[in-house]
This record gives sequence, structure tokens and C-alpha cells, in this order.
Amino acid sequence: MKFYCSSAFAVDIKQLRKRPGQYGHVLADIGDEFSGDCSPQSILAQGALLLDHDEIKILKIRVGNRTMKKGRRGGYRLVVAMIEVAEECVFLHVYPKLGSAAKVDVPKAGLQVMIQSFWEELGQGSLRPITFGPEMEMGELGEFRD
Repeated sequence: MKFYCSSAFAVDIKQLRKRPGQYGHVLADIGDEFSGDCSPQSILAQGALLLDHDEIKILKIRVGNRTMKKGRRGGYRLVVAMIEVAEECVFLHVYPKLGSAAKVDVPKAGLQVMIQSFWEELGQGSLRPITFGPEMEMGELGEFRD
């Protein structure tokens, strides 16, 4: 399984990591959900389908927040594009359900903009690869540094 992120996702992570008391482990929390033996079927099974466009499915997945000691219900919402045929998962947006940066949901207009940006970045080949592991938590990836 290959993982990528959009530029909007990288901005989301950067903003959340500015609040370490609430969202300091956001990358590790996401990594915990997608590390190990992750298959397209397991990702599709844990997400709520937002849009089905032939081979690409847009999902919303719940992820726990260990910093605030919240499980999946009160943690983060992660919007991903699952390209099942290529076994690729693209992280599009992440937002917390609780805390100072909390959002109730992504409005439909915001979702449309997110999907349009995804198509543009996919066409340009500008999606960034992600490898889950301890280096994400330590911030060694340049695009995730504060």
C-alpha cells in the first residue's frame, strides 16, 4: 500500500501541530491507523463513503487523539481518496472534532474544493509520498516541520 498527501493535508498538519497540548501526536495517531498490514479493503471497511467515482473513492475515517485521550469518536476526521486499483491512499484533509480547532463537519462546498484540488495535484504529479514510522513523530519530514 502506498500513501500520499495533498498540499492541503500538509497545511492541516502544520496548523494542528502548532497546538501541541491538544494535537501534538496527530501524525503518530494517523500513523497508528495506517501502519502494519493495511489493505485497500481494510481502509474501505473503516471509512464512511462520501463519493464513489469509478476507481477512486472519497472516504471519511475516524482516528483517535492520544494527546487529548479521546478515542475515534472524539478524535480526528480524516478525508482520504482511495485508489483501489493502484493500492494508493491519498490524505486530503484532517480536522479534530474537539478542542480549539474543532470542526463539526466539512461543508459540501469545502468537500468539492478539496476533491478538485486532489484531481489537479494528481494530474500534476505533485502529491507527496508518506512513509509511516517514528520519523513522522520526530518531524524529520521537511513538509511536516513547524
